[in-house]
Amino acid sequence: MWRALCAVVLLPSITVAQSEVGATGQLAQPLSGRSITVRPKPMYRSYTYYNEIRRGTVENAVVQLAVPGFVTMPQSPVPGIVPLRLELQPTEGFAVGKIRYPKTYKLKLAFQHEPIPVAQGSGTIIEFKLRVDRNAALGPHTLMGKLTFQTIGGAKGVGEVREVEARIPVTVVEHDAKVSRGEWPIHKTPVAVVVLLIVFSPVLIAVAIPIYLICLAEGPRSCPD
Repeated sequence: MWRALCAVVLLPSITVAQSEVGATGQLAQPLSGRSITVRPKPMYRSYTYYNEIRRGTVENAVVQLAVPGFVTMPQSPVPGIVPLRLELQPTEGFAVGKIRYPKTYKLKLAFQHEPIPVAQGSGTIIEFKLRVDRNAALGPHTLMGKLTFQTIGGAKGVGEVREVEARIPVTVVEHDAKVSRGEWPIHKTPVAVVVLLIVFSPVLIAVAIPIYLICLAEGPRSCPD
């Protein structure tokens, strides 16, 4: 019964979240009689909230790590392990705001006596705001930088320190140009859905209590899951 009730409450937010997820590409299918070149998987991806950035505005941007294992963060360093770090070079017409790293959680690893604060290497998101000058040159740009990290494997221990060149492509358009939302890896429940859940929660509770009392009186076999 409680699982059914949870499904009713969470269904709107799950549906919205699924509708927001964009396509991330298709797997290449081998063609008979042709040689296939296997390309190494990228260690990161970069995103901006809109496909194009308008002059004189501030845009949300992220770099998403895509490596196996775990990584540590600058705000909770672990002795002997190099934390994840994003450094961006100064670029004319752009200003980078404070770089925000994700929260960590404690994990007990075989080679450590105590749990250490880590984050998943695959899917870890680094956030920052990108300010575009009013006089920035129109057209495509590439922000250059560097990702530094040291991955941790569950049983393999700490890997080597990696320094990866980071390239973040952006396109600048006029201040009043129309822009469209691009692929964005951060998905949050819309405010409208949250409001609906709050408004209807008294009704759901009022319905759930009598059903629960009936279940207690008749026994668990009379109640649905």
